[in-house]
Amino acid sequence: MSHGYFVGPIPTKWFFRHFMHSADGAIPVPRANFSAVREARDADTMRLKLVTAIHRHGLAPGLEYIATLRDEQAEMEAGPSTSTTAVGLGEAVPSIYARPKREGSTAPRTMRGIPLEALDFYTACLPIEVRADDSSDPFLDPLDYNDHLRTTVGPYTFAWYDDTREATRTALAAQARELMHRQQRVCVLQLVLCGRHARLLRWDRGGAVVTERFAYAAAAGVLAEFLWRYAHLPAAARGWDDTAGPPNAREAGLFRAAVQRFLKAHAGGARTVPQGEVTLDAAYPVWRVRVADEHSGAATVLIVQRPFHTSGGVLGRATRGYLAYDVRARRVTFFKDTWRPGYTRRLGAEAGTYHTLREHGVQHLPKVLYACDVRDGGGELQQTRSYGIAHMNPAWDQRTERSGELVHHRVVQEIAYPLQQALDEREYVQVLHDAAVAVGTAHAQANLLHRDLSLNNVMITSEGRGVLNDWDMAGRDTTSIYVGTWTYMSIGILQNPKKRHDVLDDYESLYWILQFGVMTRYLAEGAEPEMNIFDEMERNDANTHWIGGTKKLEWVLTSEGRVIPCTSAPLRQLVADMDAAWRRYYQLQADHTGKEAEWEKVQARYKTAAFWGHIFEQALEKFPQPMKRGRKRKAEPMEPPRRSKRLKILRGED
Repeated sequence: MSHGYFVGPIPTKWFFRHFMHSADGAIPVPRANFSAVREARDADTMRLKLVTAIHRHGLAPGLEYIATLRDEQAEMEAGPSTSTTAVGLGEAVPSIYARPKREGSTAPRTMRGIPLEALDFYTACLPIEVRADDSSDPFLDPLDYNDHLRTTVGPYTFAWYDDTREATRTALAAQARELMHRQQRVCVLQLVLCGRHARLLRWDRGGAVVTERFAYAAAAGVLAEFLWRYAHLPAAARGWDDTAGPPNAREAGLFRAAVQRFLKAHAGGARTVPQGEVTLDAAYPVWRVRVADEHSGAATVLIVQRPFHTSGGVLGRATRGYLAYDVRARRVTFFKDTWRPGYTRRLGAEAGTYHTLREHGVQHLPKVLYACDVRDGGGELQQTRSYGIAHMNPAWDQRTERSGELVHHRVVQEIAYPLQQALDEREYVQVLHDAAVAVGTAHAQANLLHRDLSLNNVMITSEGRGVLNDWDMAGRDTTSIYVGTWTYMSIGILQNPKKRHDVLDDYESLYWILQFGVMTRYLAEGAEPEMNIFDEMERNDANTHWIGGTKKLEWVLTSEGRVIPCTSAPLRQLVADMDAAWRRYYQLQADHTGKEAEWEKVQARYKTAAFWGHIFEQALEKFPQPMKRGRKRKAEPMEPPRRSKRLKILRGED
C-alpha cells in the first residue's frame, strides 16, 4: 500500500494540537539549528547531521536517536533471528529511530561518532526516513501543483505519482507496517526529510494523516517543536497500546516452556497449528497483554511473541493470530487481535455476536474465553482517527480508497484446527454437518448469518467435531454489506454484489467448501479437478464491481448424471445429493411459472438446518465408523486458487 489512504496536507500546528497536545506543558521549545542537515549532499550525511543536531540542542530528553544499520550490516552485527533486531527488512528499516535512553550503554558501532545499530523492535518508537532530494517528497501540496504542474498534467492528487515519490511512500508504509506488526501499537508517528523539506505523519489502521511540507532549516522551530513534544509525550500518545508491555522474566519463561510443550505434544500428530512453530521466533519481542471479557468481566494476562497468522498490511483489519500463554489458566490458547469495522449498527462486534449466539444455545461454536473491544488506561475505546479527520475538511480528504472507522478488538478462545486436518472423508463430512447445524440454528434462534464461510473458518476440534469460527462479519437478514470469501461465495452474490445476504447464501457456501475439498483432496487418483469454477472473476458492465458465478451456475445446472470420481462411495453420493438439491433450486429460480407453490416450498425447506443436516446425516450413516484417533493424517489440500479474493468491508488486508 503506497497510495489511496492519505489525509492531508494538514497544518503542522493542527498536528501538534490534536496528536501531541499532552506535551503542551513542556513548551517553550529549545532553539535549534538544522542548517548543517540541509547543506549535506547525501542521505547518510544528512541523517548523521540530524542525530548530532538533535542531541546537541537537547531536543531528546530521555531518548536517544540511532542511525540504523541496514541489511548486510545489520546481519553481520546481530545475526539472523537471534535478537529482536531488524535483519533483511530492506526499506522497512528507517534511516534513524528513537528509543528510550539506556543509561550507561554504548552503541557497538559508530559512524563519525554517531551511534549506529540495527533497529531494535523492543524499544524502537519513532522512525525517521531521510532522502537527499526534494524530488523524493512522497506528497505534493496544492501550492506546488498550482505553481508548476497544473497546466501540463492531470488533476491534482496529494499522493502524486511518479517513481521517486512512490518509492518514498512505499518505504514509509513498510516502516509503519513493520512496527505495528511486531509491536503492540495503536498508531505510529513518523518524520520524513526529503532534501530541504520535511513532513510529519501519523499512521493508524485506517490511513495516514500527513502535514504540509515545511523547510526544516528555515523554519527550525517546527522540527524542534515536533522532536521536543515527542520527547515529552507519554507512551500511549507515542502510539503504544497501554494494555500491553514487556513481561517479567518468570512470565516469559512460563510462556516459552508452555509453547514448547504444546508444539512437542502436537508434532507429527493428526492436529497441528499451521506455522505454530514460528511462535518462539527470537527476532520478535515477547509481550504481556491484558485481556478481559466485556460480558462476564473476567480478565487475564496473555504472553505472546510472534503471530503465526498475519494479514500483512499496515492498513485494514490487520488480524494477527497468536499461540498465547494464559497466565491465569496456565495453558496455551488462541489469541486473535484485530481491528473491526466501527459501524456496529450494521455489523456487531464479534464479542457481542458470540455472546448472543451462546445465549440462544447455538451449537458448534468455538469456546470463547474472553472477547472485548480494547480500551486504553483511561477507559477510552482504541479506534482509528484518520477516518474522522478526513471528514473535518474536504480539502484534506485525499483518499481514493474508502474505509470506515475501525475499533481494536480481541478474542481469546480454545484452539481449533484447520478443516484440512480431517483424518478422512467421514470426519470431513462430519465437520460440514456441524457447520450446517451452526448456520441453521444461528439463523433460526438468534437471527444471525455468518456471511463469510470458508475453508479457513470451518474448523475441527481435537475430537473430530466441527466448529464454525470467525463471526466477525456476522449480521442479520437486514444487513446489506457485501462481504465474503470469493472462492466460496454463493452464485447469487457473485452475480449481484447488491443482493441482500440470506441464510441460503451461507448454506451454499458450505456446498462450495464441500466441492473444493473434494477437488483438492478427495478425488480419485488421476482425476482432474475443475478449479476454474472457483476463481472466475470479471468487471461488471459499469466497471464498478467484480462479478462472477457464471461457471458455478453452469456447474450446478449441468450436474445431472455427472459422477465425481471421489475416493469413497458415500462421499460420491453426498456430492450427487448436494448437486441435485442446488440444481433443483436454481432451475426453479430461473423458471417457476406454474410451479409457484413448489418454488415457495423449496425456498422454505432449504432455509432450515433440518433439510441440510438430513443430507449430511444420510452420508454419515454410509461411512464406516470413525477410526481411532492417532491415525496419520492425509496430505493437506492445495491452497485456495491464486485469485481467491476476500471481499471485506475494507479495501486492504484482513
